[in-house]
Amino acid sequence: MIMGTFDMRQTATQTRHADVQEWTQVGDILDKDFIIVPERFYELDCWLLAIICFPSLKGLVTTRNPPRPESASGWQHRRPDKLPALRQSLIRMFDSLGPTPSRLVIATLRNYLTCVVTSKAIKSRLRSTRKDSGTLRPA
Repeated sequence: MIMGTFDMRQTATQTRHADVQEWTQVGDILDKDFIIVPERFYELDCWLLAIICFPSLKGLVTTRNPPRPESASGWQHRRPDKLPALRQSLIRMFDSLGPTPSRLVIATLRNYLTCVVTSKAIKSRLRSTRKDSGTLRPA
């Protein structure tokens, strides 16, 4: 088997990303609020379910609008039952074997999402370079 030098320079994470990249070309998975990843390991007779929550967020984000003035004299006071909703990018794991095998899966999913972001940035840069140079090639 003859391999090109491009294939040899890819990391394992990049290779895994390239293997499933066509599955995610239909839409931008980073625009989704949740990505559900089911997995069944027949040889171990177990299952796991990963739910990637808000993959495009960075840090903790509130969904509440800033407070509005109640009157010209002051701000509206916040009641405890009216606290803002919070969103945070995280990966939730549900594993029939417990938490130990899940750590590797979480690391793999994080690496995959990093490759998605990197790939998207490279494609965006290529598109802007092509626009600037005046070529009309498809991106």
